[in-house]
Amino acid sequence: MDAREAQKELLAAIGLAVVQTQTSERLMNLAFTHILDLGPAMMLERIVNLRKKKLTVGQIVREMQKYVELNDEFKDVLTEFIDKRNSIVHRIDGIDGFSLNKPEGMILGLNYVGRFLELNDTV
Repeated sequence: MDAREAQKELLAAIGLAVVQTQTSERLMNLAFTHILDLGPAMMLERIVNLRKKKLTVGQIVREMQKYVELNDEFKDVLTEFIDKRNSIVHRIDGIDGFSLNKPEGMILGLNYVGRFLELNDTV
């Protein structure tokens, strides 16, 4: 595969990761609102307030932990998921060794995004 094709593959993987992240965030937000069994009136108010806040994934997890206990293994997965998600979405050029121009940097990027997608499936 030539450099241009490798770059396209990496960019497609990054795009997929962003779309899947958005889906996961919506599902986490929905799951969180159902964990809180506050009754219909309070639930509706809570959902409205959460949607207004547009909580980050980290905030959703912290809120969730106020009401349910997460096992340590799942906490570790969530922590890595959040870290990789933030790197991909907010500071992709800060990933050590990442490059859209160098073959080794593109391979590293594909591996990084691949690991994130595995975590996303678990979350």
